Amino acid sequence: KLEAVTVGSDKTLRVYDLHLCTQIKLANLGFEPTAVAYSPLGDTIAVGSNCSQGNDYKFVILSEESLSILHAAKDSEAIVACVKYSVDGEILAVGCTDGDIFLYSVPDDFDLICKCSRHRKAVFALDFSLEGEWLRSNSIDGEIYFFSVDDGSLQSNLASMRDVNWATQDCIYSWHTKGIHGSIGSSDAIVACSSSNLENPSIVAVGSALGSFRVFRYPCVHDNADFINFQIHTSKIVKIRFTFDNSYILSCGSRDRCLIQFQCRISTRIDIESTPTALPFVLDDLKALKCRDPVFPICSINDFALNQVRSRELS
Repeated sequence: KLEAVTVGSDKTLRVYDLHLCTQIKLANLGFEPTAVAYSPLGDTIAVGSNCSQGNDYKFVILSEESLSILHAAKDSEAIVACVKYSVDGEILAVGCTDGDIFLYSVPDDFDLICKCSRHRKAVFALDFSLEGEWLRSNSIDGEIYFFSVDDGSLQSNLASMRDVNWATQDCIYSWHTKGIHGSIGSSDAIVACSSSNLENPSIVAVGSALGSFRVFRYPCVHDNADFINFQIHTSKIVKIRFTFDNSYILSCGSRDRCLIQFQCRISTRIDIESTPTALPFVLDDLKALKCRDPVFPICSINDFALNQVRSRELS
């Protein structure tokens, strides 16, 4: 399924067909959803909420087919800032604005495994390691921490984490993305990133607080790294994602309420050693998908996610 889901301040969850650029499902949740993620099998959707509004849920699990609530839980009074499934789908991580991260066991009806406590500010990005042993997190004050998923313990030996293979690159602060921050001006800031999928990602796309969309070679470790820039959003970029086969890159704007869809063709013929500054991709076929009805002119998109179920079917 080439589908995307968005959640916004109008208290709705909306599902879009990316081939048709059309909304196909809508759920009125009754609370403001703040984060969203598909399970690896694509059969459920995790949704974080603004708990400060007094609702009974910190996060809910929805059926992908009917969008009905299958499970609901609340272990914190803080607003949920991000949600993330592990590669095998057995762990759900929930990051909050108070800096805490909660890990839940999906097969055990989302029993709480542990709480990861170290961040002093809101957690906004999470990555699981490919083996499922580690969790990497970023907070809005520029901190990066590593936690064991078994008991939530902090990994203080940072050097041992340098060569860990990560399933995703959502964290903007990491060894592999040091160079993305050097390209931005003092009045702007990088707020989102994502690397291409498959075993050896070759490019990383980043988004800024002022709507700038940039693509670099991955890993990006030098401040003067080459990039391609597009000013495609009029507001903060909420999130960027590659489809499972790298055929499209999608970026989501907050206040402009748009999903921007690029067709992406990654070259495998560029010799990295002989052409170290060459960018191994082509972006074209730009499409804009309005993700809110005109009757909601003041709402904003809080998060979006892609249904990547075919990546599991092909493996």
